[in-house]
Amino acid sequence: MGSRVTQFGKEWTDVVWDRTGFVTLYRQERSRAAVMYTDWFNSLLSPIVFWEFVTGALVICMLGFALISMPITSAKFVKNVLHFLSMFFMMGITYWLGSDLTTQSLEVYNAAYNSGWYDMAPRCKFLLMMVMARAQRPVMLSAGYFGTVSLETFAALIESAASYITVLRQMQ
Repeated sequence: MGSRVTQFGKEWTDVVWDRTGFVTLYRQERSRAAVMYTDWFNSLLSPIVFWEFVTGALVICMLGFALISMPITSAKFVKNVLHFLSMFFMMGITYWLGSDLTTQSLEVYNAAYNSGWYDMAPRCKFLLMMVMARAQRPVMLSAGYFGTVSLETFAALIESAASYITVLRQMQ
């Protein structure tokens, strides 16, 4: 049941249509392109995210220590609170988006499995199995060789910053 179709600016030969009307080959190509884009994005931004992780932990630690060391009524306290919150939310959003990317990449497997594959043509089933095999490995952004960009890493960062604040407080 193959045919020749031009869709989304690309010509496809031997196209197999599934029951929802989407081109299975296009979805497989789009998934592969998303993985390639994430790999490129990781290679480009991984060192930057690593230094953001290191400096962010340091800044949050120093600001936290400054906040517990100064009186609440001073103008510097308000400035430091705003700076602390902006760093916290800036880093939190970055790590939340990394976690969201990983979660959505894991949902591709469930979406493919729940797509009604049993009613599809054998070629579509094969292509869907290929998509499912690739979807078992989640797409993740990395912070250098340190770890992944996720909410768990952000929680570890905040936890280590709080530990450093405690050590600094004990040394004071």
